Amino acid sequence: MVSPIDVDDRYSFIIGFNIAMQAPNVLNVNSQLKKRLNVKAADDKPIEFELKDTFETLISAENSIFIEASNSLKNVSSALEVLTGNLSVRSPRVLNERYFIESDTNVDKLRPHRDIHITETTQYVKSLSPPPYLLVGGNFYIDGGKSAEDDNVSSFSSALINEAGSVEVLGTLAGNIASLRSLGLVTQARVDRQVTHHHAERYCSRRIRTGFSKICIRHKTRRWTTTSFHVDKNQINGQLISLFDIQHPDTKIQGLLTTGDISYGKDF
Repeated sequence: MVSPIDVDDRYSFIIGFNIAMQAPNVLNVNSQLKKRLNVKAADDKPIEFELKDTFETLISAENSIFIEASNSLKNVSSALEVLTGNLSVRSPRVLNERYFIESDTNVDKLRPHRDIHITETTQYVKSLSPPPYLLVGGNFYIDGGKSAEDDNVSSFSSALINEAGSVEVLGTLAGNIASLRSLGLVTQARVDRQVTHHHAERYCSRRIRTGFSKICIRHKTRRWTTTSFHVDKNQINGQLISLFDIQHPDTKIQGLLTTGDISYGKDF
């Protein structure tokens, strides 16, 4: 079963036509959390959220949002949206991420026969917060701000990070981006089978000569075992998708571009 953890007065809304914010750190955080009570129970289901769970914490503007954060802008399991206009962010670090993700690994060992050992390894998401949404109906402009010592220098570049969340820009993404990372999470399931094979070979341990030939008068049996390893199953059993959808990208990424999925713990 999935157990919701309630937080009193969790709802938070900032809604307007044009919104401007300036602070060292701008945080839009939804602390909602669900846990799986018993992963081995027959009726245990993966943790799921609806869109309304994310929108319990919301910053929404009809026309425009301008945010200047000298340290970072973090949209955490929340919604940050501009319905028809532009989002402008001046910050060295922009994060769109989940408030909490906890994974675990369940290992079951079976022995259906004395010579067969089966290991079932299952990764699963144990605790989870809602997916974050960053939605821009117009254009998304981003840069890292300027140096406090010299206002004449060009703006710094910014790091844009999307982890197991959604970034959707219907217009253009433009600006100075040092690195862009958009990563989802996958969990895996694997079944390994180890089989012991028994071998026997009968051989002559003593011979005697009779005339021109030798005959065997005693036999022995040599016995030994070998072990084989088989992978009966190795597949993805769960995924937290990372969506990064830009209709009209118009920016140069100066550093590392990283996309795809990461797995919990070690790869099988």
